[in-house]
Amino acid sequence: MGSGADVAVAGIRMFQLEQDQIDQVVEKYPRLDLKKHLKKDLQIETQERPCCRIAFMNKKLGFGNLIENSLFDE
Repeated sequence: MGSGADVAVAGIRMFQLEQDQIDQVVEKYPRLDLKKHLKKDLQIETQERPCCRIAFMNKKLGFGNLIENSLFDE
């Protein structure tokens, strides 16, 4: 993932941003229940393609938990 996706999806490195920066980005690009949709899609992809990269990230690296525990409120 790139730095923007790290922040948007899992909240990684959010501490490096000022709250007003976060607020401006979310205002311009609303999250629209991103966490809920990503978790659902992640589960589907993991079930349908158990050998794909996303399935590995979900099962072995806890990607779903990173999304769930992201600092973004929705």
